[in-house]
Amino acid sequence: MGYLKVNQYLCVGCGLCARSCPQGAISIIGGKAYINQDKCIKCFRCQQVCPRGAIQEELEVTSIDKLRKIYREIGEELKKIMDRLDKIEAKR
Repeated sequence: MGYLKVNQYLCVGCGLCARSCPQGAISIIGGKAYINQDKCIKCFRCQQVCPRGAIQEELEVTSIDKLRKIYREIGEELKKIMDRLDKIEAKR
């Protein structure tokens, strides 16, 4: 999943996005929209109301190596959980 960002060249600072944001995550600064990523819940309302299409989703790219590492770590944690469950079952 990515995050929403404002294309500064397309934004005209009309404020529709800021008014539509349920989290108050968007401000108009210097005549352009700014999205506070810490507040944004990615509901996409701002993107839907922007008449200029200035709000765009920026996708994060993850490398294959990073994905392999994540899945390996998940597998190791799952094995630990299964081992614990086996020990609990053996005690019964």
